Amino acid sequence: MLTKSIIWDIDGTVIDTRGAMASAYRYACEQMNLKEDNYKRIFAYVGQKSSKVFVDQFGLAGETLDRAIELYNHYFLTEGIKDAALYPGMGDLLRELKQAGCQLTVATARSDRSLYPLFEANGLSDTFDHIACTYDSKTKVNKTALVRSCIDFMGVPAESCVMIGDRIFDIDGGKQNNTMTIGVTFGFADVQEVLDSGATYIAHSTEELKQILMGGHQ
Repeated sequence: MLTKSIIWDIDGTVIDTRGAMASAYRYACEQMNLKEDNYKRIFAYVGQKSSKVFVDQFGLAGETLDRAIELYNHYFLTEGIKDAALYPGMGDLLRELKQAGCQLTVATARSDRSLYPLFEANGLSDTFDHIACTYDSKTKVNKTALVRSCIDFMGVPAESCVMIGDRIFDIDGGKQNNTMTIGVTFGFADVQEVLDSGATYIAHSTEELKQILMGGHQ
């Protein structure tokens, strides 16, 4: 086994939230009369703060930005979340890792407001030993600090931990903490972003990820 000290990103790594995010973004835009011709645009903000799309695309600020974020979050939690699902084979992999005695932790830019309902909807409420997330929809994400929180919780050398994610932010957060890293290409990022990230390992599927984690890589 590669290691028993594992740090997971969530969106684009464990759970496919594409449909949930796109539908929530579309709802917020329509309710705010914002003209948007590409609702997938929000995918580029995964790993940062999804709400930043309203600032960059429409220049929203203050109460107007707060209203857009509230509409987005409301739809995501009430309707969009129904379209979010574990990647194929991910549930089984997480269970196998738990049974093998692994510490499973989370370092995610997603806020606790939507993260815990997302876990509950996908049967993950009791899966993770430690969760490092954010607590509002606007604060800039410090992935390095989130990863460090997981390392500190597990109480092992950083070099013996692995950070798994689909964006450059995930890999950089691991590298800056001196962990091993696994970049997955089945998430939100362009494949080339993952290939160029400098990750220790690359996984193109959940099965490949399982082989890396449990197949005796050194």
